[in-house]
Amino acid sequence: MSNEELTSEQSLAANGKSFHWARRFLGQRMGSDAASLYAFCRLLDDMADGDIENGPVRLAAIRADLIAGREGADPAFLAFLPRSRLPRAGSTGACH
Repeated sequence: MSNEELTSEQSLAANGKSFHWARRFLGQRMGSDAASLYAFCRLLDDMADGDIENGPVRLAAIRADLIAGREGADPAFLAFLPRSRLPRAGSTGACH
């Protein structure tokens, strides 16, 4: 199973063994947010390494969307956005 098919908790357990243990000190919400960030970064790493189909192209698109402040269309990026505190497209407010 590729990291793209794992939930954030599954990715953290499978790939970040010591971090998976340490996240217990963060509390429920912060630990869940940290797992989501870890899983997203793991996917970006897999894209950069070419372990995911069209990974480098997808990574370049995500980078361009981040720089432009757009949500983009990549499913991994879209799955991460609802949990992140990044401003959504059309938002004029700062991160909170």
